[in-house]
Amino acid sequence: MSMWSSNYEYNRVMAGLIELCFSDGLLTVKDIASSLGVSLSYAYFLLKRLRRDLNFTIRAKPYYEKLGLRFAPCFMSVSSLSTKKALLEVFASLEYTLYAAPCDGHVRGLYFDFVVPMGCEGELLALLEFCSSSGLIDNYSLYFTSSPNNVVMGFEWYDFASHQWVYRWQELVDDVVKRADDSGFEFRALALGYEQAGTAKIDWLDLLILHHLELDIFTSLKSMASVAGVTPQDMGYHFKNHVVKRGLVKVVRPYWVHVPLQNLCMGVIDLRFSKLSCLEGFIKALNRKPIAYSYTYYQVDSSPSILLGCAMPFKEFSMFMSCLDELRSLGLLKEFRELFLDIENSRGRALPYELFREGRWIYDIESCFSKLASMAEAQRVEAKFARAAERAMESK
Repeated sequence: MSMWSSNYEYNRVMAGLIELCFSDGLLTVKDIASSLGVSLSYAYFLLKRLRRDLNFTIRAKPYYEKLGLRFAPCFMSVSSLSTKKALLEVFASLEYTLYAAPCDGHVRGLYFDFVVPMGCEGELLALLEFCSSSGLIDNYSLYFTSSPNNVVMGFEWYDFASHQWVYRWQELVDDVVKRADDSGFEFRALALGYEQAGTAKIDWLDLLILHHLELDIFTSLKSMASVAGVTPQDMGYHFKNHVVKRGLVKVVRPYWVHVPLQNLCMGVIDLRFSKLSCLEGFIKALNRKPIAYSYTYYQVDSSPSILLGCAMPFKEFSMFMSCLDELRSLGLLKEFRELFLDIENSRGRALPYELFREGRWIYDIESCFSKLASMAEAQRVEAKFARAAERAMESK
């Protein structure tokens, strides 16, 4: 069923609602109603229709730094198809893997979103180094970045008269160029923030709430209390005085696709900019356009950089790459690398709250090491027999 009607005002409100669901911090239905200028009951009606007709879900993403965690996206280059499938299963089973997917493009292999308890970064690096040195993977890139930030995937390029998306790529390039001389002030705060966020005081009830908000921000406190074995009043206290007051939710984001799944291309693009104001101008130019939904910040060789999460039709992705080429030729962008995600074979999970015990995160990856060691040994034996077979053939 289409979300649009013949009523222009209804369509405007519905589009505004979707854009509002990209929020910094927690979002309530009361906030939505107030911003749209509609009644609370009408806001509930619109959300109910979205959830029913579009499988529309709104989820919260935690502020990982405040939870004592580092957000760590990773690309792995893997040549062997069988090894890639096995590695996907092994790393997807690791409790601290939030997302895993096969990928293609600049890197052919696997993409992961890890979280790592602060102080345990070396253990993850050791695991990846073992994969590399044992020949399971060709190479890898691991980034310790900020928690994910929103890009509003909105309706600026939607034609409500024809009900079609109109991609105006040159307009995007011109907008980035125009904004590239902005101060960069907002992103200076972001750049400092992900290094200096500081860890908040948390307990497992706070993390249980965050876990459920990651699945659906409208999960009731009563149902969470039932899982935790506490009263709704206790759960409400933790929600209001811990999760909300301490800012443990970084962003809220709707999960929906604006094109048919068979036409959808999802990717991650690694972008390095010449200066912070160019990065800020780029992100501001993307807002309200049907291109990207999130980014994480990091810095390498003094270059302000982001990993950009994108979603658009296949035919438009190449046009976006052409835009990036033009921005590079203009000196605003230093370099970029694109990955295409195989979302049909992806895996995902919410925050593993059950691994927070007695005030700290339990980070045990020995079982993962063991599985990888067995894979490496099997691969070594297989290679040994293959070489023996080759020598036998040559001696005939």
